[in-house]
Amino acid sequence: MEYTRVMVATKGGFTQVMTGEMRNLMKKGVKPSRLVPAKDFKGPKLELDSISANEIKGLKSQIASINWQIKKLEFRKSLPANSSRIAEFEAEIERLQFEMFELQSNIRDVKIACYKNQTSMLDLEV
Repeated sequence: MEYTRVMVATKGGFTQVMTGEMRNLMKKGVKPSRLVPAKDFKGPKLELDSISANEIKGLKSQIASINWQIKKLEFRKSLPANSSRIAEFEAEIERLQFEMFELQSNIRDVKIACYKNQTSMLDLEV
């Protein structure tokens, strides 16, 4: 593992740092474990409560906004007049991709918490 720390951005007075380990995880993606087809799943299906659904909806809209920003930066990077600023654009794109990865992780965490809450309620009812 590469443990080199690389400064990604300063946001609201806080410095965001991405380690080499985090960068590798972001590029490879989080591989879900123990996934089974829905027809073979024996446990209860996830039912989002309204609070979790609204939180996920907000996170997805932020991801869509970041995707739009990345597309704009990719277009600006492709213009011949900006050939000297390609490194700046690539650094900003990488920062946005990292932010999007964090939002996707937050969505996954919300779903996991909601599912755990849902299954704990089922255990009480049995």
